Amino acid sequence: MPAETEPRSFSRWLIEVDRRGLFLAVFVIVVVVLILGIEIDIGVTAPTVSYYTAIDRLGPGSTILVSMDLDPSTLPELEPMLSATVKHAFERGIRVIGMVMLMEGVSIGERVMRESMDEINAELADTDQERRIRMGEDWVYLGLPRR
Repeated sequence: MPAETEPRSFSRWLIEVDRRGLFLAVFVIVVVVLILGIEIDIGVTAPTVSYYTAIDRLGPGSTILVSMDLDPSTLPELEPMLSATVKHAFERGIRVIGMVMLMEGVSIGERVMRESMDEINAELADTDQERRIRMGEDWVYLGLPRR
């Protein structure tokens, strides 16, 4: 009498499947999506609009405190948001105080502030405006407190 075989579980199938086939399937899917130009509708959430509006409501000369507690593992997600916040404030004439409490974030925060300043100053120069963003006047960076 032949022995009954147990149905294979999905996890067992994944272990036994030839990886080359999986890589080929992923490659084909990526190429098809790139060729067809499939678009994904990404909406702006209410908290994002509220955050943007809160900065817009501040008048020129107002000051905001921005936490720059980033480390390398959070850069892909948080650095664009931090950069957008700082640039948005600079464009509106709002002063920015950058603060960091993580050792890993010290150089990251300063880099974001300087790059944002340089980008806004280049835009101001292109439009022949005399106003420039200056460290110590329009923004300060506190870094880490001494122990």
